[in-house]
Amino acid sequence: MLTREFDAFTESKLDLYPEGFRAETDEVNGSVYPNINDGV
Repeated sequence: MLTREFDAFTESKLDLYPEGFRAETDEVNGSVYPNINDGV
């Protein structure tokens, strides 16, 4: 969600969710979120 929401307010071009890594990121998050994030 926050990948592009604040582009109008900054000159930064940092992309924390690059198109080429989205599938891998989503796969890792699918394991991390329920097992680590929700476990805290």
